Amino acid sequence: MNRSHSWTDYQDRLSRVTAYIHDHLAEDLGLDQLAEVAHLSPYHWHRVYHALNGETIAATIRRLRLHRASGYLANTQLLVAQVARKCGYPNVQSFTRAFGAAYGMGPTQYRAQGGHVVFRQGLAQAAAAGYAVDIRFVPAVPEAQLRSWAGLSVPADASAAAPLQPMTLGGCTCAVLRHRGPYATMGAAYQWLYGQWLVQSGHAALDQPVFEEYLNNPRDTAPADLLTDIYLPLQDSA
Repeated sequence: MNRSHSWTDYQDRLSRVTAYIHDHLAEDLGLDQLAEVAHLSPYHWHRVYHALNGETIAATIRRLRLHRASGYLANTQLLVAQVARKCGYPNVQSFTRAFGAAYGMGPTQYRAQGGHVVFRQGLAQAAAAGYAVDIRFVPAVPEAQLRSWAGLSVPADASAAAPLQPMTLGGCTCAVLRHRGPYATMGAAYQWLYGQWLVQSGHAALDQPVFEEYLNNPRDTAPADLLTDIYLPLQDSA
């Protein structure tokens, strides 16, 4: 098979496009420009992108820009106009319209009332808003379910040469916080889970990394409806 027409090669080319978009969200991103990044025909490449990724390139750019914007709004004191420019919008008006359509509220209201605010207000408010923590045993995660840009699935008896390190997820009791909302608000959820829930729960964290499970797809799910389970491994209480 000619590699230039293989599925793997198309995925590699479109992955370059996605990486380029991430690095240039504040800039103009035209179809012809992105076609050059993909090294594909400007007449057809965006159709290939839509077919393989389930959304148009315009939808991807809009989603990533607004995701980054929600992070700036939740975690910085940048003016809304500054956020708009950093996320590739020519003016506050166009940014506000796009943000409101995706998040159900304008940027200023989101900064004041988004899900990140609930966690920062403390334990009682988070509990009242329905952010319960579930304690349950999590079995070891099968290799087929491990996904990471920074990791590999290997046989149980495999060895890892430095600087690589072996790691197993699960196989222990975890505190599981189901986070609902944009990924950008998860930083506040982590702060609440570690800084308030953990220290008041009577549990101790196990010497294992926290991990996340994404329960739906941001390509076809509104930011407010994104669900993420955050798993905090705990020491046995015996």
